[in-house]
Amino acid sequence: MPKTSIKEMEEALCEYKEKYRRLEENIPGMVYKFALHPDGSFSFPYVNTASRELFDLEPEDLMKNGALLGDKIHPDDRERWDQSLKRSAESLAPWREELRHIVNGKIRWYDCMSRPEKQPNGDIVWHGIIMEITERRRAEEALRHSEKRYRSFLEVTSQFAWVTDANGQVVEDIPSWRSFTGQTYEQTKGTGWSTALHPQDVQHTLEIWNRAVTTKEHYDVEYRVRRYDGVYRLMLARGVPILDEQNNVVEWVGTCIDITERKQAEEALAKEQQLLNILLDTIPDNIYFKDRDSRFIRINKSLASWLGLADPSEALGRSDFDFFSQEHASQALADEQEIIRTGQSLVGIEEKETWPDSEDTWVSTTKIPLRDDEGNIVGILGISRDITEHKRAEQALQESEERFRSLYENSTIGLYRTTPDGWILTANPTAVKMLGYDSFDELAKRNLEKSGYEPSYSRSEFMQRLEKDGIVSGLESAWLKRDGTTIFIRESSRAIRDENGKVIYYDGTFEDITDRKKAEEQSQKDLKEKEVMLKEIHHRVKNNLQIISSLLSLQASKLQDEQALAAFEESKNRIYTMALIHEQLYRSFNFSNIQMKDYVQTLTRELIRAYRVFGRIEITAKVDNTSLGIDKAIPCGLILNELITNSIKYAFPEGSPGRINVSLKTLKDSTHEIKVRDNGVGLSKYIDFENLESLGLHLVKVLTEQLDGTVEMSCDKGMTFLIHF
Repeated sequence: MPKTSIKEMEEALCEYKEKYRRLEENIPGMVYKFALHPDGSFSFPYVNTASRELFDLEPEDLMKNGALLGDKIHPDDRERWDQSLKRSAESLAPWREELRHIVNGKIRWYDCMSRPEKQPNGDIVWHGIIMEITERRRAEEALRHSEKRYRSFLEVTSQFAWVTDANGQVVEDIPSWRSFTGQTYEQTKGTGWSTALHPQDVQHTLEIWNRAVTTKEHYDVEYRVRRYDGVYRLMLARGVPILDEQNNVVEWVGTCIDITERKQAEEALAKEQQLLNILLDTIPDNIYFKDRDSRFIRINKSLASWLGLADPSEALGRSDFDFFSQEHASQALADEQEIIRTGQSLVGIEEKETWPDSEDTWVSTTKIPLRDDEGNIVGILGISRDITEHKRAEQALQESEERFRSLYENSTIGLYRTTPDGWILTANPTAVKMLGYDSFDELAKRNLEKSGYEPSYSRSEFMQRLEKDGIVSGLESAWLKRDGTTIFIRESSRAIRDENGKVIYYDGTFEDITDRKKAEEQSQKDLKEKEVMLKEIHHRVKNNLQIISSLLSLQASKLQDEQALAAFEESKNRIYTMALIHEQLYRSFNFSNIQMKDYVQTLTRELIRAYRVFGRIEITAKVDNTSLGIDKAIPCGLILNELITNSIKYAFPEGSPGRINVSLKTLKDSTHEIKVRDNGVGLSKYIDFENLESLGLHLVKVLTEQLDGTVEMSCDKGMTFLIHF
């Protein structure tokens, strides 16, 4: 291998440098070497001559002072430039930024690219290139502006055009579709455009599109398309084939129209129409529409039924003359033509309608002009409400008011209305007359609170009961008449309140009970006199019985026969039993009933005393709150006397001790039960009450029959008598 001379090497080096220079000169950008020093300063150790064209800076000047280029960076981009350099220096990752520079007063865009290397001395050095991209950025901005314009156009017109080849494949760019969907041209090629459709609409849409391409028929379909912002819009797509002379398809052309708002409007209109139909068919009022000639163009079901029609359509083209009397139809026609002429509505007019069967009905009618979209009157809208029942109710109310007024004026009791503080607001003639006045005007000057009541009565009780219960019924009091005399009344009243619950007045009635009061007072007086007299009778009967008892005692003192003496003693006890009843009635305030509890206890004590068995025979009496009239109390007392006496005399022979239990109670069925039980020697297990030798037991039988009762006897461990009456 021949040796290369130094000269040849120098020539080769020069040739290489020249090639490198030419290469740099022809590179469309500024080649540079940028150094970031450890102290934070920076410099450009090398830049090529492109700095003149790109930044209007001489390479030598820029290499001396790197800040010359930094000062040209747009103020809004300096922070981004500084931060991205720091990140690249820390990670030694390639650095690339698109930055704006201000050169000779104009904003220019540059694409800056470089790769960093860390030097032994701590410097970070980037080797890179800067290319101007101002025109590219303008083109991109123009494209964005164009797409925005397309989108604005689409938003305004809601439609765009499209073209496919004969096989239905997209082979040309459709900018309007791209602008609307945000798809790229590559994404729309073939049938790729269908990926922008709603997933539920893709298959159906492609089936219709392929069928149209195959049959050469018109293409017409609705589908949802995802717009560039992710919102689905409803589109109407239509297309037709372009045919050549041989009837072959050359291409397909069509449009897509955004019908979202129209569809929503149609649905809203359909919903409103449905609601209107429901309203017309369910509202109980009669609703109708008429043309300018007062002929029906629509009526609701209520009116159809009212007119006796099976279906509302049967009224179309007909007028009131087909349904109502000549008089009514003529008046209705005149009213409606006046509305059409003047544009003035008729509101709430009451019309009487006479039907062919002579039945009269009443309606409340409102009629207003019916206008088209331009405001022209094209007919009338009418609403009629059947108020026949209302009119009948009004008439019934009027008749009721007349009857009430007649009843009010002619009532035999007083009727009034007063304020809470006692002023009389109204009163019927009976009330005026009862209080001694000639007219209501004279009575109205009087205040019941201040001067209406007799001094021993007051209005306070009346007011308290009204405040508490809201009503007073049958309260008796005394009022003063005009001449100062007293009238006794029986009053009923109720408080009338407003919507807030405040009492606004009292409505009441009262009747004159003066005669009844006087009769009651006389009855009370007579009753008092009778009570005194009855009390005196009981006192005299008791005294007479005691005299008889004393006479028997006097007579017995002359007798020596023990049997006769015993008979006299029993008679005295029986007389005492009856006298005790009259004694209690005399001392009682109730002359109709005897409280048997006190009576029985007193009777048992007296029998123990009379037969001198205290301490030997114990008698217990258990009596509930039974009370008996005198017609039952005397027989009951005599029965108890006989049964207790019988036990004292015969149950405990030879002075043996014992116990007698006495009870008297009222049962659930309001009957009564007497029970006398002893623990003595007892009697025969069978006693024939029809053939009794004992006067005492015979008397028990007779007295029980007098009480309509029954008597039972048992001899188990003593003697028990049970009497029900």
